[in-house]
Amino acid sequence: MKLKPLPNTVVHVPTREEWNELCLMLHNSGMGAPRYLTSFIYHAFDCISVNEYPRGAGHRERYEREGWKIIDLQTYKKEQGLMKKELKDMKVDDILVNEHKEYEVVEVFTNSFAYVDLDNPDYTSASIMIFAQASALDLRFKDQPAPKKLTHEQIEEALGYPVEIVEEQK
Repeated sequence: MKLKPLPNTVVHVPTREEWNELCLMLHNSGMGAPRYLTSFIYHAFDCISVNEYPRGAGHRERYEREGWKIIDLQTYKKEQGLMKKELKDMKVDDILVNEHKEYEVVEVFTNSFAYVDLDNPDYTSASIMIFAQASALDLRFKDQPAPKKLTHEQIEEALGYPVEIVEEQK
């Protein structure tokens, strides 16, 4: 994942979860996370600068006084092109991919869509797929990065503390 620096900008991350998510994003992009990842706990810092490296962290009030642009994590992810589009938001001509194939969306319905396989783009033989089936096939939009596969140990190392993997509640 390649992130672009945003001059004189900080991301307001008021929760530990948001703090850790942003630090992990910065670390994985090679941009470096703040030197003191524990600053959220020990200093109650709630902002991380996303300008050029070296990265800093501090209190929102300081950045407000100094005239920095302050954005939330969702805005930062949107500006970096990291907001995950949902399959239900697809439209005609979108390209969907998984690790095996590419598909072009030719029609969208309430709970399903018609597509053609781009390896064999015979538009006279489009197939129908329901959204749940597309999720099961790990389809994503072509312009979105593939999910990074990490082991439990890699996650703990990146976050800097132990985690417990739980099943997602649906």
